[in-house]
Amino acid sequence: MRSCVRVTLGDHPSAWRCLELGDQVGRFLRGDRQVRFGCVACIVVTVAAVVTVVVGYRGWHVAGTAFAEISSDTLPTLPGSDRPAVPSMKPVPLLVQSAGSGPVPTIGGEPAIDACTVLPMSLLTEFGLELDSTQSVRTSRMERPGTGSRAPIDFLGAQGSSCAYPVRDGTQIRWLDVTIAQPPFNDDPSHGRERIMNALARDARRLPDFHGMKVYLARVRNGREATIIADRFTAVVGIGVPLAPRPGLPDPTQIEDAITNRVLENLLRAPTAPMRFSYREPQAATPDPCEVFTPEMFREVYGIEDSGRTVTRHHIGELETYEPTDPVHPRSFWLETSCARGERSEKRHDLDTRGLVVQFDVYRDPAQATTGEYLNCDPSAPIPRPGGQPVPVVQRIGDGLVCVNTILRSPNLVFRVGRTVVLLQEWKPGGQSNPASAITMLTPLAHRIATRLMQ
Repeated sequence: MRSCVRVTLGDHPSAWRCLELGDQVGRFLRGDRQVRFGCVACIVVTVAAVVTVVVGYRGWHVAGTAFAEISSDTLPTLPGSDRPAVPSMKPVPLLVQSAGSGPVPTIGGEPAIDACTVLPMSLLTEFGLELDSTQSVRTSRMERPGTGSRAPIDFLGAQGSSCAYPVRDGTQIRWLDVTIAQPPFNDDPSHGRERIMNALARDARRLPDFHGMKVYLARVRNGREATIIADRFTAVVGIGVPLAPRPGLPDPTQIEDAITNRVLENLLRAPTAPMRFSYREPQAATPDPCEVFTPEMFREVYGIEDSGRTVTRHHIGELETYEPTDPVHPRSFWLETSCARGERSEKRHDLDTRGLVVQFDVYRDPAQATTGEYLNCDPSAPIPRPGGQPVPVVQRIGDGLVCVNTILRSPNLVFRVGRTVVLLQEWKPGGQSNPASAITMLTPLAHRIATRLMQ
């Protein structure tokens, strides 16, 4: 099925972006990227290949076109000849990244490196790279000091911190990302440095050491992958940049070299507090998703502490629903943020743990948010529902309809508070919850989140 979204950033004209719909996959919930070579003490900066999009479908049908939210960890390719023309423009994103404050989280007593401080968003714009506004910046990070002697293993994955940016390359998207994992991850001989070094000797070219850090480069499909090994971490790194030279900018190889060097320089600095994300107008009031969905809320659901690590997504620009003939459900502009928390496990690479994902679809005002509420929860909405019709929830939560909307076999408890439509999903070992158990499990959390959003 073909799906389209209309994208708007600031005062710039909107543009259509169209994608192919696929099946949702479980690793959408686990973070941005798995660590290479089975390495659990690595940094990865990867030039990602371009593949067909896998979409967490929550779409609607308007005037013969299926509109769908883009929520995937895979990398999309736009379809061919029937794609609307995309204007050549470089708008300023609504998403803002700024230096954090406060204490530096730790892993096993060691300061945790925040990947977004190693590869900040400003570095992309410095080299003329355009963030794709239909996508999200995705992060995984330690939120607070870990309570155990090891870094957390949970349903979110095993890496310590990651930061991934979607880079627009004409009609394609490439990814520039950094994944950082640190000791005490590196405590399993089968995933130790000897194995990593053997793989690098076979597949990569070694460069001169950089202030004691070993640096390796490998050319992968459509890009570059670097590996950095130091005492405090073992690393794998990748850079996704437009492959064709562009007027007024260095050629792609020079950009890859410059970004790799900047990452190395940033790794020499002492770890600092994690980067923060916020938005410009008209979305300046959008709260941080992990400040709304707190560790205390996770503990109230499961009776245990979460792992101390979060995975977040922040849309770069607004998406647009366009309904020119419907006076009841207006044309709406919205963006998505989300926060995932997981249960800690003492096992290695253990996915038999529980977790919660809370997604916030933030509209410009409550009137526009009623469109999102209608499309998610009203059975009369003229849209395809591959997961079946929404199940109404009688209990009142927030300001409007409440339902369980099954999105590709994953039940989501959906409600609206003011200008925000909230979707709650539980990650459960052995398969997803059914609608009835989702209502029982998630309703108390929904009330807490609704109260928090009203404050």
